[in-house]
Amino acid sequence: MTTGSENIGMVLASGSPRRIEILRRYGLSFRVLPAEIDESIFPGEDVFAYCDRVAREKWLAVAARQSVRPGEILIAADTIVALERVRFGKPVSREDAFRMLRALSGRAHVVHTALVVGMKTSGGFSLTATATDTTVNMALLSEDLISAYVESGDPFGKAGGYAIQNPDFRLVSSFAGCYASVVGLPICHLDALLRRMHAAPAETAEKSCRYRLEGYCDLDCAALKRGMPVSRETVSAAAPVRNIKKESVLNEVQR
Repeated sequence: MTTGSENIGMVLASGSPRRIEILRRYGLSFRVLPAEIDESIFPGEDVFAYCDRVAREKWLAVAARQSVRPGEILIAADTIVALERVRFGKPVSREDAFRMLRALSGRAHVVHTALVVGMKTSGGFSLTATATDTTVNMALLSEDLISAYVESGDPFGKAGGYAIQNPDFRLVSSFAGCYASVVGLPICHLDALLRRMHAAPAETAEKSCRYRLEGYCDLDCAALKRGMPVSRETVSAAAPVRNIKKESVLNEVQR
């Protein structure tokens, strides 16, 4: 089966190197337009609802830009780490990274990734959202291991202060769910949404996901696609799009 993905403009509303790498391996040609919004959590806001909201606001903020053309497909995502429904964001200092890793050590936590895919139309915006949870069991981390990991600089820029895919520091003992989601973009979920839009590459996500090919992930993608919950929304172009800061083009990524 072939699709028309090579003829459809695509935009990734993120400057994350990990999301860019996942999409490139998936076989998409796309532009990178990072969303610059206020990601503050509201008082009393549920952490998972917060993540879903931020992904949607990223999508709308970028979709509203004049440089995004009607018919282009826009992809946005947000990922959080939650321990007992307390959000762990990106560490802002060495001390913050130490605090997060000590708290996560030897415990199970949830990585929640919200994904929004859709396009700008002549009259507004059409978008579809889904989300996935992966349970991650952290290994018992010694102070020496935490110190070495923090000094490596790897915790910074990552939710929860760690990267599951780091080959030099094995911080995770096991997980249940989507490995790519923990990295930052659930590729099987994205594949399911794009196929509904007839915009996916001919190669399926199962055959292009490096984490699946390398034996890290055994998610049943076929079952996922049959039962994946989604929400659809149409937003009028006349509706105000909140949270926009400024337009910033990072780079152009080609297959």
